[in-house]
Amino acid sequence: MYQKLFPEMLKFDNKFPLYYWISLSNKCNANCKFCDIHEKEDINTKVDVFKLLDNIKNIGGKYVQFTGGGEPFANPEIFDYLEYATKLGLNIVFITNGFFLTESIVKRFKNYNIRAIFVSIDSHLAKVHNETRSVNKLFERATAGINNIKHLYPNIKIIINHVLNDSNIDDLDKFIALKDEIKYDYLNPIIVKECPEFYFTDDQIDDYKNKTNLLLELAKNHNVEFLYDDINYFVDSKYLNDGSDLRKNDVPCNALNYASFIDCVSGNVYPCDCSVHRDYDYYCFGNVLADNLEKIYSNDKCKQLRKELKCASKCKSKCDYANVHFNLLVNEKK
Repeated sequence: MYQKLFPEMLKFDNKFPLYYWISLSNKCNANCKFCDIHEKEDINTKVDVFKLLDNIKNIGGKYVQFTGGGEPFANPEIFDYLEYATKLGLNIVFITNGFFLTESIVKRFKNYNIRAIFVSIDSHLAKVHNETRSVNKLFERATAGINNIKHLYPNIKIIINHVLNDSNIDDLDKFIALKDEIKYDYLNPIIVKECPEFYFTDDQIDDYKNKTNLLLELAKNHNVEFLYDDINYFVDSKYLNDGSDLRKNDVPCNALNYASFIDCVSGNVYPCDCSVHRDYDYYCFGNVLADNLEKIYSNDKCKQLRKELKCASKCKSKCDYANVHFNLLVNEKK
């Protein structure tokens, strides 16, 4: 969840979640080195997305984020979904690798109720980023699209998702300095998970710990705001070099009070965008191909999962930091 983007989220008191990640399909034009999307056999959407959007609206949903799975704009129907969500009065967010942020597509954004856009960029060097994502000119297209969006629609928030791994963590200072050229609003560093070949070396971790304060000062000088405030990841004895931070286990998770992730390929419903990458059987608590959302959020599995997430659970240590900080604020509110 994204408290800095949508602080009003903390003010809502709703029976059902307010924020819905909608993974449209497993289609993607990229082949990222740390992603397994192309290994999945099922590709296409099986859910009636229009009916799903109606259901979300009818139970008081406020936000929909079109996400992956794959690349949302690899689905030609995405513009129909954007139009329909706008018609329903839903706030729209989407994540993209930026390849499709051409001038003609960006001009169409004026027709939709887009609040925020997440764009994935993993290096300050175009060559490195393009090779990591296996798409020629992807960096150039994405950064040009970002600047065009901020020029045309300054109120749309742009967030850079930056997957920290062994090939780029030494250059985070250079990426921060790139803000002078790319006019985004927030930087969202994400620790790489489930990819041992990309884990940090001990020297990289020590070096990062030694220069954390310098990175924060550099960010201030370049007007870079992080999507969450604490980037001091590597605390002794608490950080495990697989994307885990044991400090997170002490934070009660309120994901199901605020959000859900819906996979339109399978129809399965999960608590959030992190749990969907963990234990499918444990975290799946319903399927929109079988039941509507009202029934799903009232079933015994959902009730039990909501309780268990507030205590110990299997995914907390690998939760993305933006979600953790949202939960911290929720707990303070209580």
